[in-house]
Amino acid sequence: MTYEDLHSPLALDYLAPYKDTQKTQKRDFQVGILSENPNFRNLLQEQLAIEGYQVQQLNGFRQGKRGTVFLTQTSIADISELDVVIMGTLNLALARLCMQLKTPLIAIENESLNRATYSTYFSIRSNSVISKWVEGVKDVFEYQDYWNFFCNRASLYLLIKRGATNV
Repeated sequence: MTYEDLHSPLALDYLAPYKDTQKTQKRDFQVGILSENPNFRNLLQEQLAIEGYQVQQLNGFRQGKRGTVFLTQTSIADISELDVVIMGTLNLALARLCMQLKTPLIAIENESLNRATYSTYFSIRSNSVISKWVEGVKDVFEYQDYWNFFCNRASLYLLIKRGATNV
């Protein structure tokens, strides 16, 4: 998938079955972390590694004028391979991309994020408690069918919202 694919509502395969991420081993479960806070990233990565999950930090973003965040080719490829994304920094573009790629999201509860993702994410009330983020990853791992179903549904909502009529 290329960066340009995200600008075409029919380029993404919204109607394909949801990701086949039925992984039985934590060591096979890929977790991506996006956060501007290096202490948070490092603590969370360390805790998830102790739990046995594979963790990678997402770096494929660049900051534009007035705080705009642009997704780069690297970030799209990275996210499509992940089983869950932890978003410690609010980024609506990343949230929408996760929904398009049918990748479950764990994020701080936010009204704008609720609208952008149709409330299809594991919400955290405080980003200062690392154990709550780990609990979110455990929930997504244990209930993969549930999360994949709702991510697929959100992806279809995005398709409908974009006005694709020849489905």
